[in-house]
Formats: sequence, structure tokens, C-alpha cells
Amino acid sequence: IALVIYIIIILAPIDYRFTEFFKFYSPILFALVLMAYAAAFRIAGHGGQILGLSLTAILFGLALSYMWRAGYTDNKIIGGLLPYKDAFSYYVSANLTASGQQLSVHSIQAARRPLFSGFVTTLLTLTGNNLRLTLAILVALMGYTGYLVGQKIYLKFGALSAALYLSLFFIYAQHQIGYTHTETLGLILGNLSLILLWETVNTKKNAVLIYASFVTILAISVRAGAFFVLPFIALWSGYFFRESKRFSWKVFCLSLLAVFISYFLISTLYSRLLVAPGDYSFGNFAYSFYGQVHGGTGWHRAIEELGTRDPKTVMDSAVQFFKTHPTSLLIGAAKSYRDFFIPGIGIFSFYGSQMNWLDQGLWVAGLFLVFRGLYLSIKNIHEGLPALLLAGFLGIFFSIPFLPPIDGGNRFYASTMPIFFALVAFATSTQRKEVFPEKSQRQTHHYILFSGVLALGTVVFPILVFYLTPQPTFTMPSCPAKQVPYAIQVHPASHIDLLPPHHENSIICNNLSLLCLEEFHNNGVERNIDLLFQELVIQAKDSPTRIFAANNLVPEGRSHFFISPTEELNTISPRTTITGCATELTLVELKNRPILYRIESVIVP
Repeated sequence: IALVIYIIIILAPIDYRFTEFFKFYSPILFALVLMAYAAAFRIAGHGGQILGLSLTAILFGLALSYMWRAGYTDNKIIGGLLPYKDAFSYYVSANLTASGQQLSVHSIQAARRPLFSGFVTTLLTLTGNNLRLTLAILVALMGYTGYLVGQKIYLKFGALSAALYLSLFFIYAQHQIGYTHTETLGLILGNLSLILLWETVNTKKNAVLIYASFVTILAISVRAGAFFVLPFIALWSGYFFRESKRFSWKVFCLSLLAVFISYFLISTLYSRLLVAPGDYSFGNFAYSFYGQVHGGTGWHRAIEELGTRDPKTVMDSAVQFFKTHPTSLLIGAAKSYRDFFIPGIGIFSFYGSQMNWLDQGLWVAGLFLVFRGLYLSIKNIHEGLPALLLAGFLGIFFSIPFLPPIDGGNRFYASTMPIFFALVAFATSTQRKEVFPEKSQRQTHHYILFSGVLALGTVVFPILVFYLTPQPTFTMPSCPAKQVPYAIQVHPASHIDLLPPHHENSIICNNLSLLCLEEFHNNGVERNIDLLFQELVIQAKDSPTRIFAANNLVPEGRSHFFISPTEELNTISPRTTITGCATELTLVELKNRPILYRIESVIVP
């Protein structure tokens, strides 16, 4: 029922002026969502479950509907569909893997974090490279796994706690709905990680603990985040499985071993199989560490001072500076802890920089619940679940200096936000004895199977696709002067069409990929500073224009944005490799960004 509702909402022609309310945070929206979930969880049995999951489908579906029908554009997405900047790298890299090609320096973001691109490869392969359907599945998985955690919280802590968890989760997930960001899969696997650790408490089985540890390291590796959660979970497992002893060193070592083996398999061996040889060591962490050892000045300082994007060079310079000025790191750490808990860029910074008195009240209430949750966890530390929530919080807390909010706000914590929000929800608990559903062992198997399918889709299936898929073949076209050859694949539902004003079809625009140019321009929040967006508007002002992202198979192997008259591509079969000539629309200021090409001719094999 919930799935049908979700599909209807994202396909129905709902005016984006209505759905906009559900895409962006407001204290009124938060209050309404909280009350709606509280009411749903007070209905017993399957009726309450259907209502709660349907409410989740409505909220996530309406937010996604806004993105598609408004053609919303910011510095991460174009037209509500096409990934931009970092998100662009993840998307085109997934297409590279799906066509049997390795990730390279041209896909630097994805090469540093290949797990998310691998999962997107799986979704693109299963959907026939359909970007719109892939995004719909990602959003559905975020909502569904969030509700699964909410249901478990309801059974243990009561309706209010479950409603609070899901309200916080939705407000946090709003910023990732419709985007190809690592945070989406981080949230999905983070929810399943918490569920499986919870099942460890219920089953008290080492096998479940080992598997839960694997899913946890997978979640934190997908969206690099609070890695200190892992040793604290190992400490918790030794404490929880101690039986008559003070501490079970056997279980502690077993949990740590599972973490180390999992890390090797999914972060080292996996990269060697899918990523072309190159120096991707340290990744984005090098830039953050550089800013931290310089007193918490932010990741961009490394680029400004060193003039390089080589992470090894940045890390070497940061280490040398630390040896000379070790106290600067303490200053950076102190700033990170300050930023984590204060309004603006901290853990409850859903509202951005513009706070009203309601936002300030929610921030104060959030901090109060955090401290109350900690108090209750310490008070009930002899119980498995409170001890788990305390261990998770401590892992997040000690990770803060290495995940400075000045660099990414609360995005860095996506894979561990479920644990954090569960601690907040625990502060409002009204019951302590879990109401176990019938056939709880069967439910544990369901969680293991479901998370196993997602893990296979993240780690194993992309490797199979890469090695079993032959690379596309094509004949290099000959192009006139000032034009360049291209060879690209056309994918279904992976483009947007812009209609100029007064076009004969403008009455039906804002219908999924068909957007009115005027409203596309008005819904571009960075239209005054983004040169690529400005150029797209100029190119589409006279005739219907299609915009899409593609991997150019011509030897340079770069990924770009392409524009073309709509009618030239309408009759081409999906996944067909076409060639031709294009004009490069050079935008000098867009360094290290996709180049925009205008297609001048199309050759269909």
C-alpha cells in the first residue's frame, strides 16, 4: 500500500508550489510530522504499521516530486534531476562501471569513495540506466529503512520516541532527497546497522554481532564518517557478552577482527578492482586534517596555500606543520566541538543560518534530549540497548575533531545519525520492556537478508558488472575545425528538456523531465553566480533543448554535460552508442568541473 502511494505521488502532476513545503525545513513542518507520526503509532496492529509507512511514503514522495517538477537547481543538482559537481562524479562513475570501464583521476570524488558509485551501478544496471528510477529507489530505501528503525523504537520506547526519531530522520534526510550523494546510502546502511546491532541485543548471538559489525563498517565506509564508532562498538560487545566476567576479551577481539577484515575487503580490495591505478590515499581527509592543524580554518585552506589537489602532498604538509605547531590541532578540535553543539552548522542545523525563536527552541530542546539520553544510558548501562546507544554516542563524540562541521556541517555523520537520533528518542521513552513481535527470529532473518542484498549490491554486483560488461565500440567521426568528436551512450529518463517561453507545448511543461525555461530559471537558487546554469538558460532560449550528462568515449575519457535540440535524440533507442561532432562552450571559471558541449551532428549506428 505504501509503495503504491509513493509511486502515485512521484508520478502525479502535483503543483510544486504545494510540494515545496515538504522539501525544505520549517518548524511548522517538523511539528506537523511529529504529530502525524505520534498519531499513527498510537494505532495498534497492522493498521498502525500501514498508516506509519504510508505517511513515510507520502513525506519522501512529496519531497522528491518537488525536485522533479520544480526543476530545482543549486550547486549540487540541475533541473531537479541531473547531478552536478561532486554528485556528478558519483553518477558518471557509476555509468563508467556499468559500461565496463575503470574509475580514474577524471572521477576523483568517486575514486576516493567508490562504494556509493558501485551501488548506483547496481541500480542503473537493474533499471536499464534509468536515472529517474534509480533516484526514486534511493529515496524509497531511505524512507523504508528509517521507518524500520522507527518501528523498533516504538516497540521498545513507545509512540512518542518513535515519532521523534522519524521526524528528526526525515528533516535530516530532506537535504539528500533527489541527490546522488554518498549520504543517501550512508543513511540507508546506517539504519540497517542500528537495527542489526539491536538484533544482537535481542538474540545475543556472536554471528549476528559479526554481521552487524560488517554492515556498520560498510555504512561508515560508504559515507566516510565517525570511524571511532567502530572501536566503541567492539568495547560494547565485550561488555554486553561478558556473562559472569567483567569483560569478554574474546568477543571484543572477535568484533575488532570482523571490522579489520571487512575494512580490507570493502575499502582496499574493492578499490583495487574498480579504480584505475593512482594516488587516492587519504582522500578528502587530508584537506580536513590540514585545516584542523592550522587551527580549524577549513578544508579549502590547503588548496589556497598549497595550490594543489594532490591529497598526499596536502597530508605531508599537514603532518610537517603539526610537528612544529602541535597545539594548533587542539584549537581546531575545540572549534569543532563548539560548532557541533551550537546553532548554524552543528548537529541540529536543519534550519541553516536563519534562525527564529522556534528554531532556537528546537535547538535547546534537542540539546536537552541529548543530555537526558546520555543520563538514561549511563543510568541503565547494565542493559544492552542503552549501553549500545552510549557507545555509539562516544564514538561520534571522539570523531568530531576529525569531522569538523566547518567543512561539511552534519553531512559527515550521515551513516551514524541513526544512532544519534535513537539516543535522542531514548530520552522520551515511556516503556522499557520491549514488546517482542511474534516470530522475532524470523524478523531477524528478514533484516539480515534485506541488508545482505544491499551489501551485495554495493560490494559484489558492481564488480561482476564491470568484468562481465564489454566496453562500447564505436567509429571515430571526422569533424570540421572548431568542433570535437564525441561518442556517448543515451540513457532513458536521464535528461531534462527545457521549453522556451510561448512554445506550443509549454502548457504541459513542468511534467517530470519537461520543464519551462522561465520557471527553470526562477528555481535556480544560484542563477546569479553559476556560469554553467546561466549558459544553459542562454542556449535554451530559442528552441527546445535537451540537457544530459554523459561519459565521452573518445580517448580522453572525460565526462561532460551535453545539450542538443530535443528532436535529434527522441528517436534513439536507450543505451545506444552515438557519435558525432560537438562545439565546446568554454567557461573559463569552471575549473575542475564538467565541460558543456553543444551537439552539432548525430550519427546513429
